[in-house]
Amino acid sequence: MFVTFYLSIVLFLLSLLLASFTLKREIDTKKASSPLQKKLIVAGVFIACALGFGVYGVYDYHQTLTQERQRGFERLQGIEHLFRNELSRADISIFDTDNPRRHDLLGRLALYVSNSADVSYACLVNQKHPIGAYLLDRKSNYAKPLQECSSLELERTPKGFGALLLGELYAPWRFDSIIENRFDRIEARFFLDTRRLEGAVYDSFNSVGNLILGVSILIFVFSFVLALRKERFEESVLGYSQGRAFDKIIESIPMPILYKNMEGSYLGCNSKFLELSGKSREEVIGFRVGDLLDKKSAMEIEECERHLKEKGECPSHDIRFVDHRGEECFIRVYKTLLTNNFDEPVGILGFFVDMSEYHQSQRELKERQEQLEFFSEQLEKQMEYEISGRLNSERRYKQLFDSGRDGIFVVQMDEEEGVAQIVEANWSAHEMFGYSQGAFEELAFASLVDKGEREGVERLLKELPLKGGALIESHFVLLEHRSIPIELSIQSFLLEEKRTLYVSARDITERLRLEEEKRVQENLLVQQSKMASMGEMIGAIAHQWKQPLNAIYLMCQGLKESFAYNELDEAEMDRFVSGAMKQVEFMSRTITDFRNFFMPSKEKCAFALKEALLEMHSILAPQFSKHDIEVRITQEGEGSVVAYGYPNEFKQVALNLMNNSRDAIEERIRCGEKISGKIEVRISSEGDYACARIKDNGGGIPDEILKNIFEPYFSTKGEKGTGIGLSIAKMIIEKNMNGKIRAYNEEKGAVFEIRLPLSGARSNA
Repeated sequence: MFVTFYLSIVLFLLSLLLASFTLKREIDTKKASSPLQKKLIVAGVFIACALGFGVYGVYDYHQTLTQERQRGFERLQGIEHLFRNELSRADISIFDTDNPRRHDLLGRLALYVSNSADVSYACLVNQKHPIGAYLLDRKSNYAKPLQECSSLELERTPKGFGALLLGELYAPWRFDSIIENRFDRIEARFFLDTRRLEGAVYDSFNSVGNLILGVSILIFVFSFVLALRKERFEESVLGYSQGRAFDKIIESIPMPILYKNMEGSYLGCNSKFLELSGKSREEVIGFRVGDLLDKKSAMEIEECERHLKEKGECPSHDIRFVDHRGEECFIRVYKTLLTNNFDEPVGILGFFVDMSEYHQSQRELKERQEQLEFFSEQLEKQMEYEISGRLNSERRYKQLFDSGRDGIFVVQMDEEEGVAQIVEANWSAHEMFGYSQGAFEELAFASLVDKGEREGVERLLKELPLKGGALIESHFVLLEHRSIPIELSIQSFLLEEKRTLYVSARDITERLRLEEEKRVQENLLVQQSKMASMGEMIGAIAHQWKQPLNAIYLMCQGLKESFAYNELDEAEMDRFVSGAMKQVEFMSRTITDFRNFFMPSKEKCAFALKEALLEMHSILAPQFSKHDIEVRITQEGEGSVVAYGYPNEFKQVALNLMNNSRDAIEERIRCGEKISGKIEVRISSEGDYACARIKDNGGGIPDEILKNIFEPYFSTKGEKGTGIGLSIAKMIIEKNMNGKIRAYNEEKGAVFEIRLPLSGARSNA
């Protein structure tokens, strides 16, 4: 019984000595500038005094145990009351296990210590909600989650302690790790539970010794942390208001945001992230990325964060995951580092853009195209079998007819009157047009078509040959008099000696909307690419104008000196005017070339690849010479290689590719390599294509990203690149000019190959 008491006395004296040393150090160094620190130091002194009186009271109580039991108990209550008052002044509150709600809004970390001789009970609190409860063994200095404790250990937990176990538990932490990690956060406070496990009075010397032991441990740990973690603690206290402002800021941002510490555990998020993930805040905070996402997505994010920690930057990327509703989602992830007042990285901030609709629209568009192709292929194969064999396979035909998602009409042609009469329609057709079952019968098919397009549809139905087919788009009028765009797939065949039409109608409103959005986006990308190219060209013009302007300046100086020395005659004036006119003509020609370069080609035409490339290079030649980059444009064979397309758009693509080659060479030289920059353009004709290959010695393109370089917004230049140049080049060459473009590595550089349709045979130069 007395061992614990005397041990607590020794530990108390040690903690008092350490607190006194800390106080002296703060006074001597004059660094205790924080009001909270001063209060904590004063509180330590008051605690020491209070415990001194407590020791004296215990000793006196032990001497008069049989006679003054009640008076000793009252004195102990007075000490406890004084201790509570002094702690509350120092911003260190006592937690009462009978009233577990006392912890609301009191901080991010609370440490609850019981008065057991061997073990302590702790609960980690994150703002209003506990995030874990642990059994702390003082002998081994190790924390075990309560969910792993035995029934005997759980029986010794304080009264009311179970009401605090509201959230998921962390992995086991050592006691010193809890203190260390939590002081890296915004705020930390300690709470002491001074009640016994059974809620009884302190009727034994051993119970009081345990109390003193628990308080001594707290003072010892607190003093030790205060001495060794002073700068961190000041930063934490001073940053508390900033932390609250930070939480408010991310909560007001209308996109999902999540932040974590450098070890990878999530510290907080805003409500938008909770909506996206379908989780509560307690299911996010304290967990790692592997707990929220599948293994593949988690590995992608961990790789991104590793790159962020090493390089200070992380390229955005899309990841796929399945949300709480079981639906597949795609999000674009952006990451950045969070630093403290000492510019040290303390966490990672991530924000997300939901790209699910974009991926879904692309997938749906592809599926619809595949379905249309598949249906067109199957329609011709199954049409005659399904309809002409109607009497023998009525059940199978009816099932196929009614289960289709598209509206299907069976229309018979009245050859005498030239009218296409609806014979049968499936359930999807009735639902699409708003008609009740059977209302289509005896209606003319053309009566469903919008008046402005009705005549053309009637003519098509009449002229469609037997066993022929057609695929058209037209506007149809619904029962509610609203017009919608419909795609018609029509197949003609003979049924019961009558020409019959099998018509499949599909509502393409959504597809047209997606196509319009895609068209607008493509136009925006083209405009952005043109603006980037224009910047390059303006820089080239400014460089080319320096020389003629300098020449005109020197001629003006010479003219002035000739006049001053009476040497100005008619011949000298003619020479000056002739020289100045040549320079002005050169500048004017440069502007004309610039205007022609950016003037969109109105229609496709035949143009020589070599001449187009030479015109483009004449403007940019000074910039390449400035960086000591040799550009060679050669052509295989005799005559000109003449392509068919848009010449100015081709120049824009070539300009973009050559600028990329120049950037790659400059980057390689910047990294310390001794190379002579070279860009070689080879022109040739291969089969029905005119080819231009642009090769450099800039080091090539990594194989792992080679297949992605033509995707929109994919860039290897970081903040210097927009990621739209190569995607625009691919769209211009393949979509607008019916050509092909590809990239591959050769020797110590990259090669971009452009193939355009030849304009007939080679012309003779």
